[in-house]
Amino acid sequence: MRHRVQIARCAAEPILVISPPGLLTTAVGFDLLRILTHRPGFDVTAAHLIAAGVVLGVLSTAAAWIEWSVSAPPQSPIRKVGRLHALTNIAMLTLFASSWLLRAEQPAWQATGPALALACTGVLVSAIGGWLSGELIERLGAAEHSRTNLPKPIMKPAYRA
Repeated sequence: MRHRVQIARCAAEPILVISPPGLLTTAVGFDLLRILTHRPGFDVTAAHLIAAGVVLGVLSTAAAWIEWSVSAPPQSPIRKVGRLHALTNIAMLTLFASSWLLRAEQPAWQATGPALALACTGVLVSAIGGWLSGELIERLGAAEHSRTNLPKPIMKPAYRA
């Protein structure tokens, strides 16, 4: 399978996909630390993590959408689950972006109740998106790659199996 979106001749989506869930979930962790310690610096950190997570999430979703739209066979389970996975990711990014906008209106990026509720809901939606990703890869085999056109290794392995 030839990937349409690449970074340094590698598929871009697996490179980009790892950061947004980590950044966005960590932002909620910093929100919880703010509640426990009452230190306002955690609000600013959470806001920065959300901004980075949403930007990278948009890039990751765009790369995945391109891959899915050109490689998933029409009327296949991969197409249907992939569409649901994409919509889930878009919903998650919307929740976090909305949380960020609510924080931007507050002094020192303080997370109000609605902003925190949106972020926590975003983490739950992200978990659903992660499960759908697992369905695509593990159960439906959406990430199986053809091994027929792999280049020969540059170095020989250090051990023999």
